[in-house]
Amino acid sequence: MSGEPTEITLAADPQGAMANLLGHLGEIDRAGLTDWALIGGLAVMVRLEDAHRPTRDIDTLSR
Repeated sequence: MSGEPTEITLAADPQGAMANLLGHLGEIDRAGLTDWALIGGLAVMVRLEDAHRPTRDIDTLSR
């Protein structure tokens, strides 16, 4: 959220799904997209700092 610290620590899940999803966030940057927000299940997990529900996709919103 805006104004809050940007450094977080996430708990890894045994299957490596969290690391896989976060690793793919770099594709947004490589695609040249700017001014975007992470939304959906992965955003919730990042906010809570825990992989608390299954998700296999990355939801984003861009202008």
